[in-house]
Amino acid sequence: MAGHEEVSEPGDRQKDEGPAERSTRGARARRVLWVVQITATIGAFTYLFYTVDWSQVQAAYARASLTGLLAACGIFYGAIAVGTARWRLLLIALGAVEAVSLLHLFRWYLIGLFYNTYVPGGVGGDVVRALAIRDAFGPRGAAASLATVLIERAMGLGGMLVVVAGTTLMFPLAGMEHLGSFGALGLLLALAGFFGLAFANRLAQVVPAPLADLLQRLPVVRRYWPVAPAVVTAVVTHLLAALVGHTLIVTVAPHVALTESLTLVPLALASVYIPISVGGVGVVEVALVKLLALVAVPEGDALVIALMLRLCQWVVAAPGGLLVLAKPRATAGSSAEPNAS
Repeated sequence: MAGHEEVSEPGDRQKDEGPAERSTRGARARRVLWVVQITATIGAFTYLFYTVDWSQVQAAYARASLTGLLAACGIFYGAIAVGTARWRLLLIALGAVEAVSLLHLFRWYLIGLFYNTYVPGGVGGDVVRALAIRDAFGPRGAAASLATVLIERAMGLGGMLVVVAGTTLMFPLAGMEHLGSFGALGLLLALAGFFGLAFANRLAQVVPAPLADLLQRLPVVRRYWPVAPAVVTAVVTHLLAALVGHTLIVTVAPHVALTESLTLVPLALASVYIPISVGGVGVVEVALVKLLALVAVPEGDALVIALMLRLCQWVVAAPGGLLVLAKPRATAGSSAEPNAS
């Protein structure tokens, strides 16, 4: 019929897009995200610098301890070592065809931390870690190793929620009595994410073909004995992370109890999982300042503590950049051991 115009659906337009158009759209989305993250980071620090009492900041800085900072960095490396053990346990549980040495995984954990700390986005290090050990899964390759890293991250989130929920239930803070219930709900969601990824492979027979092809590339739990110790390491990691924060807190505010830090520090660090700033910079600091106010820590003191915690992370992550410059080989096979598990 004359004058008839065919109206295309949005899905049809997406199908007609070529690789160049999709690449351009993806680059535009990344630029928007970077603008949002940089704006949020600058805005958070601007808010802090204009609201704190700078006489408090100067007094707190004078009380801060270099020994405490070094001790916190040492504990931080302990947390990374425990996280490395969790990663290896998951590789065994999810059927990696080659065992990878703990030293090799520790090196790539540091490199991943470097990318997550110094590169906008906060998840680039996870992709780097996944690509580094992709050969450990043989033909399943990068998809399986990336799923393993995501499962490890989900377990880490679950460990943080266990620490927060447990300490809140045992040692409730004024005004946060109901936090334990929310923590328990969050833990269930984290466990759902873990089991969803770990058992997604088994859904391949009941889903459409394109999705089935993707699911078949994901790992599935093949050995169950490493799962329980992996869960334990997730909790231990966040206990150590809270201890890092507490070590810095007591140098400036010695009245804060360890049980209070076990609740407040993981909550502040949880904001890293919300990618609205550059590596959580600024957002974590605001969260920690506001949370420490609940235990009578002045904002100026809390800001110094928050900045010391950020400095500790930067110091610990920096060696990962040196490892990048050393150009280590990015395959699991280069450091693989016979799998005796």
